[in-house]
Amino acid sequence: SATDNAGNISSVTSFLSVDPSPPELAVVVPAEGQASQSGMRVIRATVFDGQSGVAQTMVQIDDGEPQVMALVGPVAELSVALPAAENVSITVTATNGAGATTSETRVVVIDDEAPTWASLTLGFESDGASWVSGGQTAAVFSELSEAAVAVAMFGESELGEDTLTPEAAELTLDVSPLLPSGEALITVTDQAGNAAEVERSISLDAVAPTLTVTAPGSWVAGAGITVTGLVSDGDSG
Repeated sequence: SATDNAGNISSVTSFLSVDPSPPELAVVVPAEGQASQSGMRVIRATVFDGQSGVAQTMVQIDDGEPQVMALVGPVAELSVALPAAENVSITVTATNGAGATTSETRVVVIDDEAPTWASLTLGFESDGASWVSGGQTAAVFSELSEAAVAVAMFGESELGEDTLTPEAAELTLDVSPLLPSGEALITVTDQAGNAAEVERSISLDAVAPTLTVTAPGSWVAGAGITVTGLVSDGDSG
């Protein structure tokens, strides 16, 4: 109430609702410790407050200015620029109608480098082609730099897919779709989404080499035998 100098009195009655609990918040993307490329990336969280409601959700990158996230239903989302630093801190803060806040922080590892390897062995290599005997064969990456997913394709046909590590960098390929010969494209993608590609020409050699023993004959004198012969292979050699 308020009273002026003449004694007039005005009164206002207000009813207040108490919201003793902060809003619920869960950062969905990114996960803690996730590898990510720098540049524009989506930050996504779920927020809920069953009493005073969610008034605002903001995201802060390292010590930068907080940015307001778009809120659709219980999902808050915003594309933000991640710097090319080693580790980046991402803090999401939800505020309810009563002014209470809840925050969660995720640290992501920035990785802008594609996987590398020293060499790739696929079948027997001759004249720029990888020769295989058919069915399944292995692509072995020597000195793979990091864990990655390798996918081998022939046009629209997938020849093989697997998760490789530096300790186990072997991809099994079903080469039957591209035989008797064809170009296989292998894409190696790390956890941050950086990708490296390598293309190999694969040819089928399903015929065993021809072998003829020319000496000795059916009978030999004893120890110290020399065996000679002729061997040929018209495909892989």
